[in-house]
Amino acid sequence: KNSDIPMEIDFANVEFRNVVHINEDEEIYIGQFLVGTNIKEGRGIMLTASKDLYEGYWVNNEKCGKGRMIFCNGDVYQGDWVGSKSHGMGYF
Repeated sequence: KNSDIPMEIDFANVEFRNVVHINEDEEIYIGQFLVGTNIKEGRGIMLTASKDLYEGYWVNNEKCGKGRMIFCNGDVYQGDWVGSKSHGMGYF
């Protein structure tokens, strides 16, 4: 639903790439980027080097808006994110 999308995202400047992006920290990301950059912006999925999985929204390379983190130990947090940290309403 539209209330899940962070207000900061300007989708006119976002593109989806049908590629897997692996950064220097060995994090694997599939999703949207700012046009012409490697900045995560919009919706995407990331698998961290420690095998945690995040799926949700990004703003300027940070988790922001609605998202879900599935930790490698099986724990799950689903809710709001700001500055790549859980924030506000959510379930753990």
